[in-house]
Amino acid sequence: MQAGDTVALRYRSCARGRSDLVDIVNHDRGTIHRQRTGVARAARFDEALPRDPRFLSVCHVAAVAGFGVQAAELPAISAGTWLMTAEGPRPVAQLSAGDIMITVTGERLPLRWIERRPRLCLGRAVPVRLRAPYFGLEDDLLLSPETHIMRDGPTVEYLFGQERVLVRAADLLGSTGAQRDTRRPVRDFFHIMLDDHACVAVDRCGVETALLSDVLAAEDGARRHDIAAVDRTPCLTKLDRAAAQALVAASARATGGRG
Repeated sequence: MQAGDTVALRYRSCARGRSDLVDIVNHDRGTIHRQRTGVARAARFDEALPRDPRFLSVCHVAAVAGFGVQAAELPAISAGTWLMTAEGPRPVAQLSAGDIMITVTGERLPLRWIERRPRLCLGRAVPVRLRAPYFGLEDDLLLSPETHIMRDGPTVEYLFGQERVLVRAADLLGSTGAQRDTRRPVRDFFHIMLDDHACVAVDRCGVETALLSDVLAAEDGARRHDIAAVDRTPCLTKLDRAAAQALVAASARATGGRG
């Protein structure tokens, strides 16, 4: 950690002291320090604040939230996004478990879990705005930076020998159609999970859903290895940053610099 880094501290406690959890997330460096407190009772909000006034001489507090701000790296779609369902396009805020979702490849999968959570949008956690008409979008799409979208086409096949791959939204920032959105420090985002890991359809853009293994890890702070491989294996290959940047550069050359 260095001076100027944006850090979020999340403390969760229960009345019985069984699920206490402290997350310290460095949004500029993408690191997470997680530990359990093991206290015998739930702490009050005023007890969670530093008592030593010298704290403010080394740390500038941008905001203090009395509600849960998501710290897990789950795929997240902003409120206001329309997703394709068996009944046609619907706002993500109107979806509920049991709805039949249409994936970008035309499959029909039931929605098993959906949750609306506020997210801190500072540092590396600033969301990425994918601009229409790029990426097959009819309207702009706002995603958390760690959310992957599906990319396909001749360039993908030439570079990676696969028809489709997943690219992290933050790694698309070198392209014309992607930019950081710093207008609001906190936004509401939705996490969704289907029966199988797949990409839901936002217009003609495929956006990944959450893996069961990641959802469980976000809830209890530990990776689970006792679940089926299908629930911890992405549906497509996820490109690392170097491969994603190679794809962005090659796509720009193929389209004459238009992204």
